[in-house]
Amino acid sequence: MKRALLPAVLVVVALLVAGCSLLPGQQAPAQPTSVPQPTQPPVGGDTLPTAVIPTPGAEVGTVAARVNGQDIPMATFQKQFFQFKVALTDQNVDLTTDEGKAALAQVRVQVLNSLIELALIQQAAARMGISISNEQLEARVQETIASGGGEEKFQEWLAESGITPEEFREQLRAELLTEMVIQQVTGSVPDKAEQVHARHILLASEQDAQAALRRIQAGEDFAKVAREMSQDEITRADGGDLGFFPKGMLSVPKEIEDAAFALQPGQVSGIVRSPYGYHIVQVLERQAGRPLPPDVYQAMKQKAFDDWLQQQRAAAQVEILVPTE
Repeated sequence: MKRALLPAVLVVVALLVAGCSLLPGQQAPAQPTSVPQPTQPPVGGDTLPTAVIPTPGAEVGTVAARVNGQDIPMATFQKQFFQFKVALTDQNVDLTTDEGKAALAQVRVQVLNSLIELALIQQAAARMGISISNEQLEARVQETIASGGGEEKFQEWLAESGITPEEFREQLRAELLTEMVIQQVTGSVPDKAEQVHARHILLASEQDAQAALRRIQAGEDFAKVAREMSQDEITRADGGDLGFFPKGMLSVPKEIEDAAFALQPGQVSGIVRSPYGYHIVQVLERQAGRPLPPDVYQAMKQKAFDDWLQQQRAAAQVEILVPTE
């Protein structure tokens, strides 16, 4: 599956959450898919930035947050929060229940985080000399209107969504700017990398793993043992085959990745512990400079951008001036 190279901020920029009324014919940008193992906190997540600095005498009521001195207007925050609130109601979420209140509190933090990330992206764009011309913006506006069914439906959608044409254009400008920053940040991500072709056997207990390892060390075929003993329902039928993968992809648990890259073709690891159980890993091939499949290449670029955005947040001076509960 192709992964959309978009930060979580664009979910807000491109009109918020699935279920919120979108321009007919449009789809909300897909968020990066999660990987089946513990990772770093997602960009645009449910927690506030760590650099939260209260400002004495701050303009409470007019400014929701400041990012490196740049104000995020309270009106912008409130409008986007309201749009999310309406979306939750449209999805039949009862906001008076404990679950509804928790969902609303989470959305409040997500909206604020997304606006903070957008400010960081805008500041980075200025440093990079990136800007959006009126011609580029108008082309994207017309493209969006056409894909949504024309001007009449577009005007109906604006009225239903409570968005002015000027606000819509600013949202598209932010989307375009973010796309250009993404291209700049991820432009150096290589489309080739050293990769290993490995397979594994997943066992529920160390005792079972020792039994499987003894069979392999006694000369039994690795794939045969995998088909008979592995608890990995996805790879078991293929003898535990994981295919080719590079370092840092997170498509497999890091413990398996580390074990695989420590082996040469034909070698078998000892017992490897991961959050999923006990593994035995065998490397079949190693290739330097192997082209990355398109979906893996997209995922590598996504990770590069997420890492970059996290670095921007870590280095930023962020003031939160609005209650988040």
